Amino acid sequence: MTGRRLRAPTLSSRSGRILLAQVLQPDYSPANQALLATTYHRWKSQASAIEGGHPEAAFRAHFAAEVAWVAARELRNFQNQPRHLLVVAVDEVSEVLGINTAYWVEAEQAWYLAVGTTRPVDQPGYPNPDQVRGIGLEVLGALVALMNEIVCAPVTLEPLDDAARRFWAARGFHDEGLEMRMSCPESQVLASHLAHSERDDPGAGDAPFFTEHRPGTAGGFRMASATRR
Repeated sequence: MTGRRLRAPTLSSRSGRILLAQVLQPDYSPANQALLATTYHRWKSQASAIEGGHPEAAFRAHFAAEVAWVAARELRNFQNQPRHLLVVAVDEVSEVLGINTAYWVEAEQAWYLAVGTTRPVDQPGYPNPDQVRGIGLEVLGALVALMNEIVCAPVTLEPLDDAARRFWAARGFHDEGLEMRMSCPESQVLASHLAHSERDDPGAGDAPFFTEHRPGTAGGFRMASATRR
């Protein structure tokens, strides 16, 4: 994958296996779009493979596939709109590890974290005993730093489920009913904290997923379920 490199973390799995990653703001190109489309199909297959025995993990995995599909579909828009942000983590062979997106809402003078996920095999509950730790926070750290580089403002997201809500509360977001929010100073603190090597652990239930699907939100996505429209 090509694009602006935001960070290059060294990640590890639960067994200690080392993985060299890059977190990028991807360029629009046919090759990048094809990689994200291939990721959609790979993650969809990983979701389907566990539907019978792990329904909650399968739901998250199907959601991840939809995030990859949105990223592929909207890749040109992410490049053409400076405040419409896409951040992607890849490994040494350009397999996609995680995707985060955000957009600026002018009328509210706020950032919305739109849709975000890690790859299915590294999600909580997925039957993979050697999950890679730290993907979610590395991608989130790059995205929050990028948002603050453009403009520091309140940040809002809608967690995918209760596990995700607990994850975001632990990162400083405050419950506001369906959504969670933090202020500009709090987002600066989060970006500073995530500039270091904190490690989320999917095996311990860390769930860095979010979805913003309120109808009528200018410039945003609408993903009311984990099923491709």
